[in-house]
Parts: sequence; structure tokens; C-alpha cells
Amino acid sequence: MIKKNTIKILYLFLFAHLILWTLVPTFSNKNLPLDVIEALAWGTDLSWGWDKHPPLSVFFPEVFYQIFGNQDWAYYLLSQIFIIIAFIYIFKLAREFLKNDLLALVSVLILESIYFYNFTSPEFNVNVCQIPFWVLTTYYAWQSFKSDKVQDWILFGLFAALGFLSKYLFIYLLISLKLFFIYTFAKISFMKVFKFGGASVKDAAAVRNVAEIMSLFKGEKIGVVVSAMGKTTNALEFIVDALCRREKSKFDELVSELKNFHHEIISSLFKDVNHPIYSDLA
Repeated sequence: MIKKNTIKILYLFLFAHLILWTLVPTFSNKNLPLDVIEALAWGTDLSWGWDKHPPLSVFFPEVFYQIFGNQDWAYYLLSQIFIIIAFIYIFKLAREFLKNDLLALVSVLILESIYFYNFTSPEFNVNVCQIPFWVLTTYYAWQSFKSDKVQDWILFGLFAALGFLSKYLFIYLLISLKLFFIYTFAKISFMKVFKFGGASVKDAAAVRNVAEIMSLFKGEKIGVVVSAMGKTTNALEFIVDALCRREKSKFDELVSELKNFHHEIISSLFKDVNHPIYSDLA
């Protein structure tokens, strides 16, 4: 219920922002902002960029001009579409980290208090143009790092390229993300991963041997994979077979044997009956 209400509030906020910051400048401004006028002038001769700015902040107003003509409200709407896209993906990114829809919504609402997202947003320029690409690039960089899916890497590259074509200073974000990936992958590459088979943990003595081996790597970044103890996998197969055959007495006997096998190892490893592990097993 809370999640549904949060999403509804987000949609209402986005709709209200879109309408408010499209209509207010439409009725209060006598002329279009200078940056928009400049972009429309440059749009008569589109190029891949100029000494001052890259092309996207000119390309999008030109597209809207071809669709809506000289309707001022269209360019204010264009700005707010870019801001709304940014808000949506800020919400998604915040939800990834905070694991809470309400806190993710608060993250978006806090941004609304920053004047770049409201008072100056009607003037479509390189700063407004780059805002959604900052968020989209960061979001898909995180998704690529987390899930390593091809489509996420493709979208990351696409939005990173579009971001650079929106403002040259976008390069700072790309440098930061590159340093993040270099640092993170360097840490992962030095992780030691240990795999211990069932025979390596077949009894208390074997488990102690594993613990002794692992003690040699204190303070290092390690990963440990442990198989089922001894012949546990085979025992589980017999248990499932007895269950499928509805042989209750045999099933109970096999389950009891397997439990006793593990309890014997535990009691050999932890002599103190007050050890917390026993309460976890209770």
C-alpha cells in the first residue's frame, strides 16, 4: 500500500512540475530566453558542434521548431521533459541504493528545492540538456557494474556519448566513472577464491584443517565456496527418493541419520554447550 501511494505521489509531483514550469514562463515571459534564441539561430545550419557548445542543445530545439513552429510554450515543455526524465531515473537510482520507495521519493523532492531544477530550467541550454544524460549514464553504469548485462553496457555507452554531445564538460563524469571502474575491478581481480569439496569438510578434523588454511589469509579479500559435508548430497538423494516412494519410516530414519551426522561434527568442534551456534540450531 505504501509503495503504491509513493508511486502515485511521484506521478502527481512529476505532472505538477511539468505543467507548472511549462505554463509559468509561457505566461510570464515576453520573449524566449537568450540561450533558446541562440539555439534556434544555430539550428538553421546544424553542425556536429561549435567552439562554444556541442550539438544536442541545438538539435532538440530545432526538432521542436520543426514540429511546433514558433510556439514559445513548446520550448519550455522541452526543458521540463528533460527535467522529468532526470527525476524518474534519480528515483530509480535512489531506490537501488536506499531499498525504499519513500526515501527515493524524498531524494527527488529534495532536488526540486535546487533552482537548477525549477527557476532556471525553462531556459533550454547545455545545462538543462545534459541533466538527464548525467542521470541515465550513472544509472546504467551502475546497472552494468551490478548485473553485467550486454544491454546495460550498450545503454551506458549510448547515454555517455549523448551526454558528451550535450556539454563538453560532461567528460568530468566519464572520467569519474572510469576511475570508479578501474578501482573496483582492480579490487575484484585481487580477490582469492577457495573451493573446498565434500571430502574437505567430511568430519571435525577436516573442518579444523580448512579453518587453519583460511587463517593464513587473515585481512585479505577472499571468497570461500564449500560443498556439502561428506556424502551429504547422496544422503539427500536417498531422502528425496524415500519421500517420493512414500516410505515414511525410511524417510524419518535417513533424516535422523543426516541430522545426527552434522550434530556430531558440531559437538566435536564446539565443546561449550552455551556456544551461540547451538541456539541457532535449536
